[in-house]
Amino acid sequence: MIKRIIIGVFICLLSSCVGLPQEDYTPKNDNAELYDTEWSTKDYQEGLKFYKDDTVMSFAGGTRSKGTFEYTKSIGFIKLEGLEEYYSTYTAIITGAQMQDDGSMKLYWHKLGEDKGYYEVLYRRR
Repeated sequence: MIKRIIIGVFICLLSSCVGLPQEDYTPKNDNAELYDTEWSTKDYQEGLKFYKDDTVMSFAGGTRSKGTFEYTKSIGFIKLEGLEEYYSTYTAIITGAQMQDDGSMKLYWHKLGEDKGYYEVLYRRR
């Protein structure tokens, strides 16, 4: 038992002197580019808000939903997961967004159970 304690202390001291390889903390995505930004349609009725914990909130027609996002700046694409908006006649599933050359964002969605896709254009508000 004492032998194990001595070996444990020795390893701790050795690792602090030699320095063990550090984890790479380089972000795996470009999410920070969108933190604390808000995007909406021209009439401010629908849109997205991005948060520092990699979550995103959608708002439209009095409904709200929260999901996660992953932004890849090199291709300008935002993968969105968990965003579902419930209306009286259908459920909208928001799947992603593409940054446009003019600084706007094209938000992609479809109705639950349908193949046909839709999009709307959002503009940065904050």
